[in-house]
Amino acid sequence: MKLASSLIGALVLHSTVATTVEVTTTVDPIASFDDIVGLTLRSFLNFDRRAPARPTPAPLVFSQVYPDVLAFADVVDGINANIHARDLQTSLTTFVHAFQNRQYNSTEGIASAGWIYDHVHALASLRPDLTLSVRKFDHPWGQFSVIARVDPAPTARRHSDVLIVGAHQDSVNWADWKNEHLRAIAPGADDDGSGTITILESLKYLLTSATWHPTRPVEFHWYSGEEEGLLGSKAIAKDYAARKVPVYAQLQQDMTGWVNPDAPPTVTLIDDWTSPALNAFVVKVVDAYLDIPADFKTCGYACSDHASWFDAGFPSSFPYEDKADNPNVHSQRDTLATIDWEHVTQFAKLTVGFVVELTQA
Repeated sequence: MKLASSLIGALVLHSTVATTVEVTTTVDPIASFDDIVGLTLRSFLNFDRRAPARPTPAPLVFSQVYPDVLAFADVVDGINANIHARDLQTSLTTFVHAFQNRQYNSTEGIASAGWIYDHVHALASLRPDLTLSVRKFDHPWGQFSVIARVDPAPTARRHSDVLIVGAHQDSVNWADWKNEHLRAIAPGADDDGSGTITILESLKYLLTSATWHPTRPVEFHWYSGEEEGLLGSKAIAKDYAARKVPVYAQLQQDMTGWVNPDAPPTVTLIDDWTSPALNAFVVKVVDAYLDIPADFKTCGYACSDHASWFDAGFPSSFPYEDKADNPNVHSQRDTLATIDWEHVTQFAKLTVGFVVELTQA
């Protein structure tokens, strides 16, 4: 999740869609403190911090209606029965241990994006009747975003608008930023390793099911540069808006693994920079397919990549891990030891339910 006081209105950077050729951009391992301060100042000059807590979105490029009734419980329940906490734990542990940090302009940040790309690419053979494509969306700072797309079988396709599920892949250690050695330690297990693996494993579970037959395309996005001001998602949402790509909905999974020890677990939907209609649908999915209830809270600022889509005029929703905020994020303390694996499992089930219910019909 993006820190409220850091780079809320980051300088808009232009991007182009790249081919699958490996990135060869040379970047500094870590940005200097002066670089961050400079970007922050430029961001401040280009952002109205007086924006209301519940902003008015841009006119929706495509107004959408969501189902009143969930219709595919047999499919969702069948897939969710195969979701196990140990699979999510193994995947997230491997991901976090592979990289000291995943900072947006570091060599490890580029390598971690490559890890995601390779793992998504390896899923392509799971469903020969569907087309899974994966591409890199290049950015000038080094770490690319990853976009995976599942297209329905030609005979099953009924809709041209795309469903999007997103997470951000980068991590940051703001707590030690002035120390050039310590700031390189940014495990980001919860923020947002948990969301990254939640949607990666959800994609795998969907593709291993013989009962999921999508009729609209669905994309899974892993955004770069969220911690520095939603940089990757801003570039992608801007690109989709410019190309008039029809987006049915965007669901953000940013932090899915921490539970406040002093309160019962919930799925907490963010009620600003999000679509009320889409949020209402997500609540239905939570009520039907999860073991914990839905709740709401206000971020008060554009706190994750859902805001990039909302600002571009697309409906978005952000189900967050808790009513409280994880005190370990943006520091060395955001480690695997803080993760509640059953909670991550709930969010994987939410992702599956969301995708099936909005693509099967």
